[in-house]
Amino acid sequence: MNSYKRRDDYIVVGAGYAGVTAAAYLARAGKRVSIVEAHSTPGGCAGYFRKGGFSFDVGATTLNGFEHGLPLSRLIGDLGLQSRFKKMDPAVSIHMQGHVYRRYADTERWIEELFPLVSDKDELRTFLKRIQKESDEFWAVATRYPLSPYGVEDYFAYSKMGPFRLWRLVESFYRSLFSQIPRSLRKSSGFLKLLNELLLISAQGYAETIPSAVGALGLGYMADMYYPIGGISRLAEEMCQVVRDAGGQVSFNDPVKSVRIERGGYEVLSRKESRRTQEVIFAIPIWNIPALFDEPRTADKIQKTASRHRNCWSAVTANIGLRFSEPVDGLYHQIHIQDTPREFHSGSIFVSFSDPDDVERAPVGYRSVTVSSHARWSDFPDGRTTADYLDRKERLGAYIISKLKDHFAFSDSNIDQFHLGTPKTFERFTRRYNGWVGGIPWKAGSLPLFRPRYRLPGKGLYLIGDTALPGQGVSGVVLGAQSLVNKLLR
Repeated sequence: MNSYKRRDDYIVVGAGYAGVTAAAYLARAGKRVSIVEAHSTPGGCAGYFRKGGFSFDVGATTLNGFEHGLPLSRLIGDLGLQSRFKKMDPAVSIHMQGHVYRRYADTERWIEELFPLVSDKDELRTFLKRIQKESDEFWAVATRYPLSPYGVEDYFAYSKMGPFRLWRLVESFYRSLFSQIPRSLRKSSGFLKLLNELLLISAQGYAETIPSAVGALGLGYMADMYYPIGGISRLAEEMCQVVRDAGGQVSFNDPVKSVRIERGGYEVLSRKESRRTQEVIFAIPIWNIPALFDEPRTADKIQKTASRHRNCWSAVTANIGLRFSEPVDGLYHQIHIQDTPREFHSGSIFVSFSDPDDVERAPVGYRSVTVSSHARWSDFPDGRTTADYLDRKERLGAYIISKLKDHFAFSDSNIDQFHLGTPKTFERFTRRYNGWVGGIPWKAGSLPLFRPRYRLPGKGLYLIGDTALPGQGVSGVVLGAQSLVNKLLR
């Protein structure tokens, strides 16, 4: 290995959406930037793999935040990106108790879909319109004010909201979403089940536990949902090219081995190369960072913050290359299930189909399908080659296929590809600690200030991604990266 082949202004560890966003903005601003990624493709949790002519999204499969002023709208406009997207309306079809409820973008149409579940239609309308308004207000605050206090001036900026608006924002993190649901709606077990299963996939929690603000964002997510042509990582790949075109470097299959503090900055040693930099941006989970430092004080301080946030979610996923016997209406489906396997920690599975015209994702006549459900790392204690682990995968795979057959027309002969992933799969391929994905779940009563923020202990060390504010979802991590870059370049 040649010593110190490259010196950068910034090294970004991780090519998930947060990492490539920060790197693209910094490179466009004339900074010397390198991205170092352990995996062979960008996207992180929103990554993909190719097999047998199919392109499979392994985690997140949907995007939002395209309305004017929101993170992805700003990203595409600022960087001149050309990736294509298709507006989904209805966003998702919810299969529950023999009925299909369609989540339309228009709030009034969505309300009408839910009328069969409730006795008080006026209260339903009032509640959902208030939730949509709260979601819009939170986005307005998040895109105009600092997400993570970076200095005294940021605390001063909050005061510009005005005392009433600031108090209302703080209160929305203290109270649970459940506390905002009218009593007449709480009496409907069907309505609460539908609401909770939507919240679990969009906000990583249930109405009883998550803050009202986070619940509002989760329920509002699907009013602005898009299908990415070519797959979820296409936009991330395009940002990698932005970095290269600006003179930056993107290195895949290149896990970071260590970060060493030295005079004037850091040495970042990866499998392929040793680099020097003044500042390091970690776009990986906070739990993965302490082991990279050979200096105990910095490692211990980061570990102390990381250890406060545990018991996060992972997932069981199935990627299927499938030809349907009959046309399928819609691309996104949430199927409520009763006989839930013990490894599934939700009452539903989320099913994503590639668009039938998207030949980048699947051969003509076939669809690329991703199925997912929440899971816990602790439910998969065995090694990946043990008989118990392999039997468990076979059982879960058969269960998923049976549930798909209950709702869509196909036979076993229509299945071209089938790949099942567990938390151990996420750990192996994304290298995320314990295979945890989806960010740190929010709890009512916990203010954003008590979550991991941009600044890590040590000069010139930063954290972005789904374990830093604002956390969950592609829009969230993109917004976090944009916010950090604004601080670094001002």
